[in-house]
Amino acid sequence: MFEWFIIAKFNVWPFYKALQLKVSIENLQGLVISHIHLSQYYLAVRDTVKAKTNTENAFDLANKIYLKRDVLEAILL
Repeated sequence: MFEWFIIAKFNVWPFYKALQLKVSIENLQGLVISHIHLSQYYLAVRDTVKAKTNTENAFDLANKIYLKRDVLEAILL
């Protein structure tokens, strides 16, 4: 599940850069995915507080814009 984080050598910067881009163009679906990726990253580096925060952000936004598949993915994290 987290194999691609090993390749990234646990560098969080690309995830935040993607998040900022999606905010700037108001891509709400992309924001949900970015928060899910950040949650997975923080789970991989064992920062459960940040993982939970990003999971909650993904869950709330996915519910707000009716992305049921992403709501489920956030629940499964």
